Formats: sequence, C-alpha cells, structure tokens
Amino acid sequence: MDIGKTIGRVRKQMGLSQAKLASAVGITQTSLSQIENGVTRPNQKTLNAICKEIGIPESLLYVLSIKREDVPDNKKEIYDTLYPSIKDFMIKIFHEGDEGLSLSERSS
Repeated sequence: MDIGKTIGRVRKQMGLSQAKLASAVGITQTSLSQIENGVTRPNQKTLNAICKEIGIPESLLYVLSIKREDVPDNKKEIYDTLYPSIKDFMIKIFHEGDEGLSLSERSS
C-alpha cells in the first residue's frame, strides 16, 4: 500500500504543486515530498488535512492505494476479479461529476 504515491498522483491530477498543497496543509514541501516518496508516513492530523485539501475521504485514499503485492497470494485471484470494479465504484461514489479527476493509475 503506497498512500504517498496516491497522494502525489491525485495532487498532480488536480494541478497542485507540492509547495501549494504542503502550504495549505501546514507542512513543508520537503515533508510532503517525503510522504509522496514513501520515506515517511503522514500522521493522522496531516493525513486528514491532505484528504480535506485534495477533496477525497481517507477511505477512498486507502482503496486507491491498495496494490496487488499487498494481497496474500491465496487471495490474488479474488483481488484481480473484484478490485477494478470496487475501485471504479468508490471513485464514482465520491467523485461523480468531478470532471478531469480520474484518480486512476494510468494518469500518473
């Protein structure tokens, strides 16, 4: 699970610079860079602020961050079958009508 990479992907899709998002959240650009690069994990307060600023609930951030490698080997077939639909469903629930924000990995 790579929450930082997902934050970076969404931030870029929104056209926000690291400096602008970091400032809005109350952290340094260096701190945000470390989060996006997986060097550090955001604390709960910072994660809440990031989610609020990028306009997605924390639960959706977690769903978008799940990777195949996170899934036990004996569950990968289920993941392969269900995850794309679940991810698309969650995006539609939280971003229906939000033009230009695909939240997909293909846009990174």
